[in-house]
Amino acid sequence: MGWGNHGRKLWTTELDTETMRIDAHQHFWMYSEREYGWIDDSMAALRRDFLPADLKPELERNGFQGCVAVQARQTLEETRWLLELAEHAPFILGVVGWVDLRSPRLQFELESLAVNPKLVGVRHIVQSEPDERFLLQPDFLRGIAMLEEFDLRDEVSAAAFCSGPSGEAADQERSH
Repeated sequence: MGWGNHGRKLWTTELDTETMRIDAHQHFWMYSEREYGWIDDSMAALRRDFLPADLKPELERNGFQGCVAVQARQTLEETRWLLELAEHAPFILGVVGWVDLRSPRLQFELESLAVNPKLVGVRHIVQSEPDERFLLQPDFLRGIAMLEEFDLRDEVSAAAFCSGPSGEAADQERSH
């Protein structure tokens, strides 16, 4: 069995002597130009639906036993949809979703989502934030700290912010 640092069950496997191979970052979507405007002409091949039925044969062909579904849009609706997909596709072993970590309703949202054991983490795409000091905002840091209460990991996608304030935020998080 796979377990998170705080005992949250990530997956169960019958494989005793074999190492389980997992695609740790998989996106699913029902493509719509309005919802996925970041998919530009250089990524035209992605302008179609990607669902578990598309992935399963690829995983099997390449010797993978499962995947972790990761949000592509920062909406609660998508997080709930990914959890629903995971219920119907057992090879989706975990979901990294999204919640507004700055929201005054964060506790409530986490309580409602974290009852699903397949929710293993929360992701925020920081490079789309206009404030380069976004990661240092007290309400964001409070939200990150609250994830531990629910045995959830945080994934901050900060490609454009790999130093400066992002580095300061990472240092702050490690010191807590």
